[in-house]
Amino acid sequence: VGLDEIESNQHPHAGRVLMGAIQEEAEGRKLTVVCATHSPVLLDVFRKEPERVWVMERGRPTQPVRLTEVKDSVWLVHFDLGELYSNLEYGAPPVVRGDDD
Repeated sequence: VGLDEIESNQHPHAGRVLMGAIQEEAEGRKLTVVCATHSPVLLDVFRKEPERVWVMERGRPTQPVRLTEVKDSVWLVHFDLGELYSNLEYGAPPVVRGDDD
């Protein structure tokens, strides 16, 4: 099952509740669910399981890549994944010349 930007038009709390329900249902039915998001709130749901997060990371020949291949899993557990994403610590957009001109 694939879901794109499930946070659209939702309160952050509703997104967390929805993600919890999706995870519970997926485990019960033995489904793989792929959710694409830019939401720091939803990324934080995976703080204790950063290996479940896949990111697009510039400079990598294969995309997407598991977050724990980009950043050390021991280091990651000390931070909110959403905050790291918001601060461009991973999944950073490419630098385009002329953007700051």
